[in-house]
Amino acid sequence: MRKTVFVLSMVVISCLVLCSCSKSKKKDYVPVDEGVGTMNIAMYVTGDTQKVNVEFENRDKEIWIFGEYYKLEIMIDGAWYYVPAEEYAVHDLAYELPPEQRFSLSYDLTPFGKLESGDYRIACGGLGDSTNIYYAYFHITETNAFVGTTPTENVAS
Repeated sequence: MRKTVFVLSMVVISCLVLCSCSKSKKKDYVPVDEGVGTMNIAMYVTGDTQKVNVEFENRDKEIWIFGEYYKLEIMIDGAWYYVPAEEYAVHDLAYELPPEQRFSLSYDLTPFGKLESGDYRIACGGLGDSTNIYYAYFHITETNAFVGTTPTENVAS
């Protein structure tokens, strides 16, 4: 009888410990609070799990001003969340992209650690203005392969 009570107690304790250690994916991430830019900017995305290359095409009639600042986001249960990162630095520069012109930037993904499979996007282009954000979408497969979306367009509605 004592053995049974002991074994049962150990099973209950193990279950409690395991349940308290497991985390929901959502608990690791903060919900996204940024808006989408209003210009007609197309994005061509290539890369791998270490670096994303984004080619911007200005399809608008005005010059687009943007910077190198970026965040990585992941789709979880139909909503976007920021992916936590180690500290990383970007050049504090502003670029001007005239209408009908293209410009490319590379975004380092290593500060975000090993990416799990799922749908991602780079939130880029903002100069501290949450209405000037554009998104470059990509997917990481179960086998850790990168699938870019070309072109990804953000068109003003």
